[in-house]
Amino acid sequence: MNYLDVSNTIMDRILRGSLKRGDKVPTERELAKQLNVSRPSVREAFKALQLMGIFESRQGRGTYITYDPGDTINDPLAIVYALSDADFMDLQQIRLCLEAEACRETIMRASDEEITTLEHYLDADKYSASDMAALSENDAAFHSAIINMSGNVIIKYLYKTLWILITKHIRNILFATYEQQEINVVREDHMALYDALKSRDFGKVTDALARHFYLNEEYQALLSKAQGNSLDYDEKSIDIQQ
Repeated sequence: MNYLDVSNTIMDRILRGSLKRGDKVPTERELAKQLNVSRPSVREAFKALQLMGIFESRQGRGTYITYDPGDTINDPLAIVYALSDADFMDLQQIRLCLEAEACRETIMRASDEEITTLEHYLDADKYSASDMAALSENDAAFHSAIINMSGNVIIKYLYKTLWILITKHIRNILFATYEQQEINVVREDHMALYDALKSRDFGKVTDALARHFYLNEEYQALLSKAQGNSLDYDEKSIDIQQ
């Protein structure tokens, strides 16, 4: 049994519930004896699980299962995307799926007061093309707020694993929207989605999301060019802000 086998054994215990969030992990010596493996194999497994964020070491107290599972192994899915043949439309589709389900959960679970907090992101002054960085940040925060409001741990985790890609994708779409002279449409779409959530009408939610995520041929061409040239529209932000 090598360190990968040890790591898989520990993760299996987590999946089966014999190790839970915040539990203290057996020492290297204890685990080596339990699994009948060498201590170097256990030590390497511990290192790997710490790098993944599953284990956390506490000075003088030992090793524990993390209290914050949302911070574990966040990057691999984004790396898979970056190193594969996936394109921006694949990401657009998964965003649509995740956000539609998050909206469904929000309609069922969130209070009126919680939904009303989305108004914070809808102020007209937050949609100025003169500050594309702030516009991008507000756009990402609006969508993230809906994801978090859903209360669905799996949806929140999947969204978080894709966060680096999603924020870059949002920036690129906004710059394409700027070039199409349609920045006003962004706020209109957000308002429509907010109104649909507030009225708890999932039919209107799906209509609003479909409209918001739809990219016509002009947008697809702009985004394909950016991706094909490994160019992030971020590089244009300085010119636009001036």
